[in-house]
Amino acid sequence: MPLWRAVYEATPAIALTCPSPHLERVRVRDLEVRLYRRVVEIRDGVLALRPFAPPDLRDRAREAALESGVQTDRVNPVAEAVCFEVARRVKLRGGPAVHAAPGDPTGGADLDSEVRILEQVSMTWRKNSALITELADRVDVHVGEKAEGRR
Repeated sequence: MPLWRAVYEATPAIALTCPSPHLERVRVRDLEVRLYRRVVEIRDGVLALRPFAPPDLRDRAREAALESGVQTDRVNPVAEAVCFEVARRVKLRGGPAVHAAPGDPTGGADLDSEVRILEQVSMTWRKNSALITELADRVDVHVGEKAEGRR
């Protein structure tokens, strides 16, 4: 839910239905439909934010994660969370889209693999929020410098 809220804050058009935290807690039926909807909404939001991140952001986020001592098997979820956070920040502060190319697709090939990937990113987002913020701050500086250089 925290990852979804962050995506929704930056791209409210992703919500397929009006969000109601109360209904989410009390409605137990249709868990598979709710999971599918949540995955689609998050993925749509990530895709909508992609133009706000420079093409080399993922590589820089991976490098920053490794330099910070993130274990090799955790680098990809950390880099995904950092990329998302930087793109979200750029969009929320009204920054321009920095590129039009879609970039490398990320995500799973089917619902199960997509859920696993989003679970990893979401858990990384929640449990390592200080690290994600620190790395996003470090990488975001370069995004701002590049945007100012084009003006």
